[in-house]
Amino acid sequence: MTTDRAGWIRHGIALVVLVVAMIWAPTASAAGQVIPRQITLADGPDGALLGMLDSDGNVWAKFVNASAWTLEFSGGQTQVAVADGPHGPVIGRLDSSGTFWAKAGGLGATWVREQSGVRQIAVADGADGPMAGYVDAAGTFYAKTGGLSTAWTHMYGGGSLGSVSAIALADGSGGPDYGALTSAGEFLAKTGVDSGWTEEGTGIGQIALADGPDGTTVGMLDSRGTFSARTGGVGGTLVDEYPGGQTAIAVADGPHGPVLGRLDSTGSFSAKAGSMSAAWTLEFQGGQTQIAVTDGSNGPVLGRVDSAGDVYVKTGGLSAAWVLEYAPPPAQSTPSPTQVTQVTPVPPRAPGAVRARFVIKWHWDSRGTVLRLVRVSGLPAHARLTVRCLGRRCPRIRATASGRKPISRLLVRLSRRRFLPGDRILLVVSAPGRRPERIALDIRRRRSPRARLLSA
Repeated sequence: MTTDRAGWIRHGIALVVLVVAMIWAPTASAAGQVIPRQITLADGPDGALLGMLDSDGNVWAKFVNASAWTLEFSGGQTQVAVADGPHGPVIGRLDSSGTFWAKAGGLGATWVREQSGVRQIAVADGADGPMAGYVDAAGTFYAKTGGLSTAWTHMYGGGSLGSVSAIALADGSGGPDYGALTSAGEFLAKTGVDSGWTEEGTGIGQIALADGPDGTTVGMLDSRGTFSARTGGVGGTLVDEYPGGQTAIAVADGPHGPVLGRLDSTGSFSAKAGSMSAAWTLEFQGGQTQIAVTDGSNGPVLGRVDSAGDVYVKTGGLSAAWVLEYAPPPAQSTPSPTQVTQVTPVPPRAPGAVRARFVIKWHWDSRGTVLRLVRVSGLPAHARLTVRCLGRRCPRIRATASGRKPISRLLVRLSRRRFLPGDRILLVVSAPGRRPERIALDIRRRRSPRARLLSA
């Protein structure tokens, strides 16, 4: 890792730029790579929604038909959950201190602090409104429905009921659905807040839950790796979907019928859609580490993560083509990165000067440079930022924002953009009564970008 700190003062505006460059050389090593720790899929009125938690603890989201990822939260997160339905996207995140945060209505919605002392989270959306659920440190399951501001309801666990190790939520025409896996391996499910629990299976290690036109769909993976599922409501007829050797499962339900996915011990991803009796389709042979499924207006949607950390999604059916949604950069070839810090002191500010601090994280490889994060602090309320890219092969970027929040949103839009050698990113910072400052990021071949303060 190379860290350069440079400070300048000109024309009454003190500007501090902190540049953090994450540099990877092509190698097969996984050391230092930013790879997906968790992916999740949902489908709703706006199309398929993909959520990702990376190994740096960042939460990302994007609609599959969108060109760029949205950074939902930077660093320190341990879990992510997404849903989509008539009330817009619902996103949940769990931070490293055990605090559960959620938002509903859109990717730009405000985060709501839901609960502290949490170890697992889940979200859903349907006719009953946004749903959220959590398991606390004692293994007790709580949930809410009807919106993020509603009260929590104790669902299961605590005292003689024992503890809950995993939960699942769904919502459909029959009402909200709840799934709980106890520490003893008992899978319990129910539809409706006040209804009784039904035992779905014992000796279970993983659970999955969905709801749609076919009613509640439940999936479970037992200790032998056998995948069983049922649809049409809790307590229905259980179908032995695949006997043994499975390591992960996923279920969904929508206008195209139940969708089931399974990952076997060789890393092969298989799926089926339309009914429980449909034939399995081998979606990818070997090397997969995570899977996700959903269903919506455009047909079944499948997601997978391979051993290199690449995220692929297909929409429109099991025979559709896979599309690469995320590729981590090559890893650092040396056993550990070398840190070099160079500090240029910032002179005292002139009277009335404004001090701004930019934090820019990137990675570069043989294919170019990708901005991972751009943040700014210390801006006055009436600051103005203009962003441009100069160069023959630049992505189409030319935008201006005024005020702290619009500027922050503008900088988020730069994340995950790839730039090529010869490109120059120009950031122009201005404030009323001050002369503008211009910062240039020069993209170089097989080298870290160079940050410079240009003359006014």
